[in-house]
Amino acid sequence: MSPSRWQRLACFADTSFFYALVDAGDRWHDDCVQLLQHIQQQGRLVVCTPLVIAETHTLILHRIGYPQAIHWVSMVEQWAEAIEVTPEQRKRAVEILTQYADQSFTYTDAVSFAVIETQGLKIALSCDKHFLAFGGDFVTLPLSGTHLPAL
Repeated sequence: MSPSRWQRLACFADTSFFYALVDAGDRWHDDCVQLLQHIQQQGRLVVCTPLVIAETHTLILHRIGYPQAIHWVSMVEQWAEAIEVTPEQRKRAVEILTQYADQSFTYTDAVSFAVIETQGLKIALSCDKHFLAFGGDFVTLPLSGTHLPAL
């Protein structure tokens, strides 16, 4: 697949998106389920980093419980691709943390922003307002709506 096609098809998923999918009581649950269905119907890809997987597992473990956390972590890579983080992306993440010192971005957030930037991705799946505060060249769904941009 060519890089430009991959950039159009890939949607970067954040911890908050994954968590909302699992927790039916989360205020973003229905929107995230709807988005995932549309993504899959359109043949788009869901990507994330191993950091997001680890952070999501920890959040589910502490908020919902062990059985749900182990079930989620055992299933996620069947429908989402974990992409490795490069040394350059980790360096960019530190630059982002320094540049946005007035925000409470986590390292996982900053690495996610760096991956989205360097990969040229246009869609972030997140319920975390930090993705809006970063203001990158991507749309954040469902925070900015539930309509996927055209392919």
